[in-house]
Amino acid sequence: MDVGASDSRGSTTAWAVGVVVLLAAIGIWRWLAFGAPNGGDWAQYMSHARALAEGRPYGEIGYLFSPAAWIVGPPIYPPGLPILLAPAIAIFGESTLVPRLLMHVLLGVFLWSAYRYFARDDEPGLALGMTVVLGTGFLLSDTANVSGADLGMCAFIWLVFVFADRKERWSGRAAVLIGAIGVLAILFRIAALPLVPAAGLWALLRWRRGGLAPWVVTLVWAATLAWVLIVFGPGGQAIQAFSIVPTPSDLMAPEGGARFMSRLAARLATYRHAISETYLYPFPIQTANHIYHLLAVPFTLLGLWGWVRPRWTRFGVLYGALTLGMLMTLPVWTGRYAWVLTPFICYGLVRGVAVAGRRFVGWRPAASVRWGVAAGLTIAILAASNVAFQPSRAIESDAEDWRAMG
Repeated sequence: MDVGASDSRGSTTAWAVGVVVLLAAIGIWRWLAFGAPNGGDWAQYMSHARALAEGRPYGEIGYLFSPAAWIVGPPIYPPGLPILLAPAIAIFGESTLVPRLLMHVLLGVFLWSAYRYFARDDEPGLALGMTVVLGTGFLLSDTANVSGADLGMCAFIWLVFVFADRKERWSGRAAVLIGAIGVLAILFRIAALPLVPAAGLWALLRWRRGGLAPWVVTLVWAATLAWVLIVFGPGGQAIQAFSIVPTPSDLMAPEGGARFMSRLAARLATYRHAISETYLYPFPIQTANHIYHLLAVPFTLLGLWGWVRPRWTRFGVLYGALTLGMLMTLPVWTGRYAWVLTPFICYGLVRGVAVAGRRFVGWRPAASVRWGVAAGLTIAILAASNVAFQPSRAIESDAEDWRAMG
């Protein structure tokens, strides 16, 4: 028996237990501390689900949509999440507890998929370090305590990565599974749009040994996306207001250039904040957090560069690159749309710590992995402690207002 390999497996198991215990403790704490959901899109998703459970038309939810206030939200959302919520409402009524449980399950799928993706062909310990930072961020922000489609989209997209990025050729059964998971992602969020070009590009890069299955899946996803865009897509006002692509008026009007630059600056600021939230806030002093965020960026780039360079044709890498392009060009202007990229950021951070230790400090590979995992756990524990000691303000729930709607 390889004693070194046995020790490595034992260390990974110990780290895994620690990560699971920490995330479970944070999840239970936030479940009890958060209370009922408040505000946001959760009520509209629940209303669509209630309409399905009661056999009413999907859009008959009592939402008074006005084109003059289109920025509040669309009149109907894609049906992915309501389809999953409808059985819970039909069986358990209008309680928000079961939907919250579903959101935690989706978060668990997201975390497992991201861990499995990185651990399959790289050091599993570093994948655990990524998982604890990623999970802590979503739990501390109470994302899983509110019904929303973004977590489901992230979970299904990373499941696609796990099943699609394999060396062997897709079998018919694998193609059906991958296609179905991708359809779910698109039905959850239109922001899953990069699945289509990523699948097409991935199939093109493997056209000799990939067979027809990836092309069929690409066509299915394209058809699903077209249907969702037609039925549930944003209106022309939203596209014109949020898109960074210059319009004819931008090019012709004297103030057009300034308007274009203003959109670009606002968009960069939005996603910079999303990256900061991904790194967490481990210190009670904001200046210390800013310094930590600045230092985390080069570690992340160092860790990602070494991992991406030999894997640039991977489905997940192609999707990530296309998503970056989408975030900077198409009308999706909120930090939530960058959540699908957060596993790359978290993995780059912990892997960057390990790589830097090997290159500049002289750590041995096993020691560098331990330090990478330790860095992730330390960040997560400090961030959770920071939130725990901050004063919290009770917010009155509006769940009864939602229940009163027809």
